[in-house]
Amino acid sequence: MLAATAFISGCAGIQAQTMTLNVVDVGGALTLLQTAIESYGVQHPDVKFNFKRATAVDLPKTLVAAEGQSDIDLVLRGTDILAAGIDQTL
Repeated sequence: MLAATAFISGCAGIQAQTMTLNVVDVGGALTLLQTAIESYGVQHPDVKFNFKRATAVDLPKTLVAAEGQSDIDLVLRGTDILAAGIDQTL
């Protein structure tokens, strides 16, 4: 806790840069969470969100095709995406 406080204090003079997070929903959770995520963005104007929807079957294929260069930062998922990843040995 002390180390975290010291780090935050040391960052006080640093100019904040805008960060964009790319969020992909594969399980329908975005319907429940989008308002909360956007509220966070209102409270933290230096954070922007891009939302996309994909199917649980397509997302693992997209990640494999990206070969480690994916622009996805956060995946909202259900257990179906776990099964799709296991099926494709990811």
